[in-house]
Amino acid sequence: WSMGKGAYEADLASKKGTTYVAADGTEYTTGGSGGAAIANYASKFMPSGVRGIRNNNPGNINFYNQPGASLETKGGRFARFSTPEQGINAMSKQLDLYYTGKSRNVTKPINTIQDIITTWAPPTNDKGRFENETAEYIAAVAKSMGVSPTAKLNLNDTNTKAALMSAMITQENGGNPYTREQYI
Repeated sequence: WSMGKGAYEADLASKKGTTYVAADGTEYTTGGSGGAAIANYASKFMPSGVRGIRNNNPGNINFYNQPGASLETKGGRFARFSTPEQGINAMSKQLDLYYTGKSRNVTKPINTIQDIITTWAPPTNDKGRFENETAEYIAAVAKSMGVSPTAKLNLNDTNTKAALMSAMITQENGGNPYTREQYI
């Protein structure tokens, strides 16, 4: 599921693409466009049509006119970014807003997996309809990070924030094609 930073940089530098060989021996060639290479590569190994990967929005953030974002489709609600890095950066900024209490979705700073995920992916939408398996999401992220769902996280710590984002991206997309370096 992960693609090394070196492979990403090589693809970008080549401008003509890089060929990868899957475990079954199938070869896939990316387009040589750097950030798009990751989405193209991941699409060969992840379930097709994964919204977060397709939209370069691995956190599946709703569209709110974020810098560099567009609406995924007419009538849609999720943001689409030009590169995975823009989407990852938007996710990081949203987590910062939660952590400082400056998001319109929180009334105070939040710093536990339970509070962050309940805000990020509530069980029901604004119309009261079921939307997310929030308890399972919380449990998966806590297990991945090796901490209690109610442990206080320090999102000013790069390693903690990267671990949280990686676990959330995995939960949002069924896998994580991004490298740790892309979170930092």
